[in-house]
Amino acid sequence: MGPNHCARRSFGACRRDSSGPTAPDLLEFFHLRLGSSPLSTTGSLTLDNVDAWEGAVEQSPKLQLTRTILNHTDFRESLRQRSAVIADPHVFNTEIEFKTGPITSQKSSGRCWLFATTNVLRHSVMKKLDLDDFQLSQWDMAVNLVEVSFVPESTHSSLSSPLNSLLKTSCASMHSFSATSLFSPRQFFSIEEAINLTLRLHYHERDPRDTAKPDAPFTWDYYTKDGKPMSWTGTPKEFYAASPPADSFSLINDPRNEYSKLYTVDKLGNLWARALCSVHVNTEIENLKQAVIRQIKAGHPVFFGCDVGKCEERNMGLLDTDVFAYEAAFDISFGLSKADRLRMQESQMTHAMVITAVHLDGAGRPVRYKVENSWGPEPGNGGWFVMTDKWFEQFVYQVVVPKALAPKDLVAVFEGRNARSSGKSSPPMNAVSTNSPSEAMNGGSGRPGSDSRPVGVVKWIVVVAPSAA
Repeated sequence: MGPNHCARRSFGACRRDSSGPTAPDLLEFFHLRLGSSPLSTTGSLTLDNVDAWEGAVEQSPKLQLTRTILNHTDFRESLRQRSAVIADPHVFNTEIEFKTGPITSQKSSGRCWLFATTNVLRHSVMKKLDLDDFQLSQWDMAVNLVEVSFVPESTHSSLSSPLNSLLKTSCASMHSFSATSLFSPRQFFSIEEAINLTLRLHYHERDPRDTAKPDAPFTWDYYTKDGKPMSWTGTPKEFYAASPPADSFSLINDPRNEYSKLYTVDKLGNLWARALCSVHVNTEIENLKQAVIRQIKAGHPVFFGCDVGKCEERNMGLLDTDVFAYEAAFDISFGLSKADRLRMQESQMTHAMVITAVHLDGAGRPVRYKVENSWGPEPGNGGWFVMTDKWFEQFVYQVVVPKALAPKDLVAVFEGRNARSSGKSSPPMNAVSTNSPSEAMNGGSGRPGSDSRPVGVVKWIVVVAPSAA
């Protein structure tokens, strides 16, 4: 690992169950790390604390310089390491031959999982129809898929936080009303009825033309990349059937839990009692890497989920564990392993993106990956990011892989469908559903200030086709 996240001794050495370390565990950990007892055993800030810290600064020219520089600058700008910038060029020797475009923008919405899904799906559509500019519009967990020029964005599809807040309050109010009405003559609402009434408010906000019905025909006029005018007529179902995705499933890397087992996240934070349960095959990180390499070599873009806010230089589009010199500047050392970060809820899957290329060394090992983001063309290299292999190891949690390109033993685990309940030690994507807008500002799934919807990363495999209901 790089200097930001190198693991020497972890909290997990104190306690290995899913509940995480206790307060005595933490005190023991810091006692072993620092060679002395903590200045405060209660967590209260005392004058002794302040005196000790100031004394340390007075004895350290490095900390004095750190204080001088960082007192009036954003420390992320000041501590960006030039060596990392030089080591992470946007150059890749193994790429998907057919290029898609343009770079999409989810704007102020938590739809990263949906943009990553449609950015994968559009690859086969653009290749088949000979397009150089194409975006899919999105609605309701990818149930409807039509060209974005036919059904454009509305204000609140790209600014979802205000309406989501209203819907959440409405749903809670209706369910609370139903609970207090059980023994009164007033109307009783089940939670399903409360959700239906709430969603009706959402529908009233929308223009009917914004919702393409699965069986309603539409006509799409377009140009090929050579400027030839073309036209397509059909339903969203037929549009989907013309370029269906590969039969795929979700691989996750959660080192807290047993590998080669199937895990489930119950409803993924949804309230609906009959919501689909997502399932994931937990496996070693090397299997996720090889799944990426196989797909890129086969010409397929790769859907993946990660904790994007960690060691991320957004303006330059760098995902690199060595990008910031935090430890050197603050005279600290980070000792959490990937498993420990999950136990401490210090990391979780906050974003979904697409890998379109990988740079391999002479032995065929991955060095860095080319990442298609959905934050528009401003950050990174025109919207494209570089992710190092070390960053992949620590902060990538999920890769979606076609069955035909996955190891047979992991396909067998998935098809066995003997999923274990995640319990307290839930897969890392479960935590995304609890993100708040403020958390999203520090690396959530949307642009700064967005709401952070659950990363429903595998649901496109199951429900991308319009349902019969």
